[in-house]
Amino acid sequence: MTIKNIKAALTTVAVIVLLGRFVEAQNVMDATFAVLSRTLQNNTNTTNPLQAVTMPCYWDTVKYMRDLNTSKTYARSMYYSTGRFQEDYDLTWNVKDVGDFTMCQRSVGSEEHEISFVAKYCLTHTNIDPTYEITMAVCLPNSCSDEDVKTLVRAGYLERNHELPWWTYTKTLCSPVYYLWRWSDFLAIFICTVLSIFIVCCTIYDIMRRRKMKKKKKEASKISPEYHGLENLQDNGEVQETVEEQTPVQSHTSLTAEVTIEETSQPPASAKDNKKKGKLTDVAIAFSVLDTSNKIFNMNPSKGSIGCLNGIRVISMFWIIVFHTWLLLASPTYIRNVRYLEETVKARHAVQVLLNGELGVEAFFVLGGLLVSYLTLKKIDKSGGHEKVSWLRFFAHRYLRLTPAYAFILLLYSTITIHMGEGIWWPYWYGAQLTCHHSWWSNLLYIHHLYPFPGSTSECMGWSWYLSVDMQLYFISPLFIVLLYNRLVIGIVVSVITTLCSFAISAYLNYALARSIGRSPSYGEPALPEGAWLYTKPYYRITQYLIGIILGYVLFRLKGRKVKIHKVLNVFLWCCSTIVAYLVIYGPSFTSDDRPAPRGPTIFYLSTHRFLLSVCIGWVIFACATGNGGPVDQFLSWRGWLPLARVNYCAYLLHLTVILMYTWGLKYLWFYSDFNMAVVSIAMVAITYALAVVFTMVIEIPIIGLEKIFFPDKNKKNK
Repeated sequence: MTIKNIKAALTTVAVIVLLGRFVEAQNVMDATFAVLSRTLQNNTNTTNPLQAVTMPCYWDTVKYMRDLNTSKTYARSMYYSTGRFQEDYDLTWNVKDVGDFTMCQRSVGSEEHEISFVAKYCLTHTNIDPTYEITMAVCLPNSCSDEDVKTLVRAGYLERNHELPWWTYTKTLCSPVYYLWRWSDFLAIFICTVLSIFIVCCTIYDIMRRRKMKKKKKEASKISPEYHGLENLQDNGEVQETVEEQTPVQSHTSLTAEVTIEETSQPPASAKDNKKKGKLTDVAIAFSVLDTSNKIFNMNPSKGSIGCLNGIRVISMFWIIVFHTWLLLASPTYIRNVRYLEETVKARHAVQVLLNGELGVEAFFVLGGLLVSYLTLKKIDKSGGHEKVSWLRFFAHRYLRLTPAYAFILLLYSTITIHMGEGIWWPYWYGAQLTCHHSWWSNLLYIHHLYPFPGSTSECMGWSWYLSVDMQLYFISPLFIVLLYNRLVIGIVVSVITTLCSFAISAYLNYALARSIGRSPSYGEPALPEGAWLYTKPYYRITQYLIGIILGYVLFRLKGRKVKIHKVLNVFLWCCSTIVAYLVIYGPSFTSDDRPAPRGPTIFYLSTHRFLLSVCIGWVIFACATGNGGPVDQFLSWRGWLPLARVNYCAYLLHLTVILMYTWGLKYLWFYSDFNMAVVSIAMVAITYALAVVFTMVIEIPIIGLEKIFFPDKNKKNK
């Protein structure tokens, strides 16, 4: 809801009159109790507004009312944990009170033996205006269903105002006394338990193996100090000639840095038992915490890697986490000081970098296209042509690289997460998990953002739309890469035509959806039904990916050579890039909520701003990779980014779950201040990356190791 809508709603004479009458009642239950008392005195009243209430709920509520009149502790706790109408609503724009969640949940204790019910906390939303709702908490007996709660609250509103509009409705969000356990929850716990036991066993085995090898190494050094190949001692004590190759896993993943896996050539296959033992040992080492943690925290970058990519990955992820924290917490739904947020905070020019934090994902598309292009072109060049590349392995590797960690986190998100907390908005997990129970398969097929078309961002793990779009762009990338390698001009022409088609589709849909930017009012009703027609679609994101593919081709042709750019030209290009990026991010802040922005420039901005920002990101990468980055390259190539970059993929999968658990677990209205937002944002980043380290160690890196063990690259093996 925009500031203009809020002002219009709260300054309407009818709304002021209605709110004024409600404020007279103070506690939302006062009016409901008045109706209840009247119905008890006149049982023959055929117009009883509470006749739809079920009998258990009715009589438990009557007992609650009577015990309140006698000042019983539990009844007073229930009453004072209920929301109250705000007298300063016209000054603060706050027409909600969530009461006291904790007091309500614990109001009926074991000492009240004569009470046949426990308290249930419910959040009710009643629209007194087409664009605005009153949000009030009520604490009622748990025998009351959601429909009973609606009837009781609505009867209270009607008691204070007998002329509520016909379109007035009441919605409820009730917190259950406890959340039921489902078979899928037990399945998730079983998988986590088995995996944990297996990892512990593998780690213990790895510790024993290392000690054994260290002991044998010391013994061998006493016998022959001149021998320097002792690091190749195997478990059976024999010395094997090995060729160790530090090979980065070519994941082509824009979110994650390359993880170095040690490939050790297998001993001669003189006996099948030794071969099986070697494979089992490799599997155990792959899941060992000692091995996986070393791969994460190793500060040495892979040979030939582009160092600045790690800084761009991590900073972009930071930006996205802070943006999603702001998007949820700095919302009128969860905060008390609404007017301060809408009129003061969001009007600040500097805040636009948070409001447009969704642009952080553009870096991932550029990096994704760059990596798949650069690494695939190197493979084509080494293989002697694209005909000799195993494209089936190319596609299968991508699916195996991304899906296991994604599936595991999806399982936890849709099952046991709901049992990990409680709060006012915690029941929202029911809806989120129900969506996953119905559509999890489309997530794992990477089509959930397309089916059913046009889709939305509220589907199961809605933020995972990026993975699906990136997967689809990855699958069509060989068409552009092979053309660039074999027919450069044709490849560029096809890329340009594809980009122009994407611009045309974006312009049409932005016009049809009547989209505006910044604070500019809408241009009217959209001509298309509601849905994610643009944001989550590959035809909208392909332009950023193509920038990465072409940049990867350029870097491939340079083969690590530096490019000398004149200092004046270099400074000019950096200034142009900075100015364009600034206009893309901060441009919407120059609009006004008094009149719509010119439609032509608006459509141009909405259709091209992501492409323009991606060009700026591409310039930063090119400049840093070719020796023209200066201090920017030193900062982005800092080795401290490496461990964070290696867990970036899991951080992306986990970050919104962490933010939702905090937001939906609130037990009070959040008070916005810059310091509070900074503290929470830093906490969300820290918790997300701490969890990402764990999930990367137990799922992502071991799966990479298993792929290397069971599906080795034949070309490297033969080499």
